[in-house]
Amino acid sequence: DLTPEGIIGALKLKAPIYSPTAAYGHFGRVPYRAEYVDLDDKSRGTFQHFTWERTDRTAALRAALR
Repeated sequence: DLTPEGIIGALKLKAPIYSPTAAYGHFGRVPYRAEYVDLDDKSRGTFQHFTWERTDRTAALRAALR
């Protein structure tokens, strides 16, 4: 889903998951799992920090661009 709402949801932009990157950068950091609370609906979840190289959505993106 490449709508603004879809991108916000897929990247969890309303959850404060980017704080460690904003505070200390990402170079040389080891990926780790952490818990977050979504600011909109107060739901909880876990996520992996520093996963910039993930390619799990490559096939879906290619299909959407055809």
